[in-house]
Amino acid sequence: MSRSIQRELNDFFGRINDSDYSIQHVIKSAFTQARSKLKPEAFSELSLFVINSFYRNAPYLLWGKHRILAGDGSTIMLPASKKIATDFEPAVFDPDATV
Repeated sequence: MSRSIQRELNDFFGRINDSDYSIQHVIKSAFTQARSKLKPEAFSELSLFVINSFYRNAPYLLWGKHRILAGDGSTIMLPASKKIATDFEPAVFDPDATV
């Protein structure tokens, strides 16, 4: 987020209400107060709900009794910091390594 919370709120509500950007529907302090009332457990429960819904309803292939899953081997660039390097060991490409 590169803009202020108030600008983001104005833009968000302007888009969902299809109204003029200059109309202020929510003020930053109301948003912050409402956000402070959110329980962290709500996010865990929402995550479990989404995961369970996906695996209950998504089509998938079987090989024998095993569900077929795949990964694409994508990489992600994390910011360079000692903490991140400790938590997530950097991968080093070694062309001479044997599998």
